[in-house]
Amino acid sequence: MSKRKNRIQNKRLKSLIRTLEKEKGIWKDLGKELGKPNRKRAEVNLRKIDKEAEDGEIILIPGKVLGYGEINKDKKIEIAALTYSNKANEKINKTKSKAFTIEEMKDKKPSKEKMKIIK
Repeated sequence: MSKRKNRIQNKRLKSLIRTLEKEKGIWKDLGKELGKPNRKRAEVNLRKIDKEAEDGEIILIPGKVLGYGEINKDKKIEIAALTYSNKANEKINKTKSKAFTIEEMKDKKPSKEKMKIIK
């Protein structure tokens, strides 16, 4: 019986992980989290994001954002994730908050002091 290696098939994800692992600090940490197997990748509900995020923060999700819960309509946060459920995307767009892909957020070059990883 041969040992099976964790191989990432998704080319977009593979490229993103390589890019992030070359960075420093929070981006490198995010790359390590994304390199985990699918079953261990984060799935975070809007309720948890609302609970842990402060107004004006940038939230990085190393996985998928799910639609359970709500984000406070007065809270303005930016969320960057690998993917979003349809329900989560709808709910985020109804608030002052904004949803981005991780690549889009990285290209914006945000201030690292305002960023937080939630998993």
